[in-house]
Amino acid sequence: MSEGEILFLDLETADAGPDMQLDQYGISIVTVMDQAGDPAFYTDGDLGDYSLEALAKRIRGADEVVTYNGANFDIPVIEATLRSPVPVLKHTDLYQEIDETLKSMGVRRTYGKGAWTLDRVCRDTIGEGKLLDDGIYAPMKWREQRYGEVVTYNFYDVKITRKLWLFIQEHGYVLDPFGRKIDIQLD
Repeated sequence: MSEGEILFLDLETADAGPDMQLDQYGISIVTVMDQAGDPAFYTDGDLGDYSLEALAKRIRGADEVVTYNGANFDIPVIEATLRSPVPVLKHTDLYQEIDETLKSMGVRRTYGKGAWTLDRVCRDTIGEGKLLDDGIYAPMKWREQRYGEVVTYNFYDVKITRKLWLFIQEHGYVLDPFGRKIDIQLD
């Protein structure tokens, strides 16, 4: 791990459902990418350097973790699965950054269903979206032992999260569904 490490993170759950508690989801795969774009993959189980415990150690050692809706989902699911807090020195949740910016502008958060999903924001802003519209299929594919598809899907989510962060760092905005610039200031 290098000094000043920034990690980009996304996970796929082993199960999904509207009434499930965080500790019921389980984790099929977590992809972490460093600032250079090098990925690492972690999963539940006794896998040494690729275990969730190793992931938690890496998160704790990072200077910054960047996610898209990770403050409300990814990090809490990791903590619930490990049954232990995973302190993050600095967490940049791009979804929350966009949401807070819109609120401060007095703009309604959505222009319709899915206006601020990772897929939509990335398609509108960087011209590249997710491999699937909806990650709800990932648990089913994992259960069907279609591991490669789930890992590829998860990797791609992290890849576009990183690209979106880099774009915001360089240009200072995202585009809304109508092509208007929404200025985003990341610390």
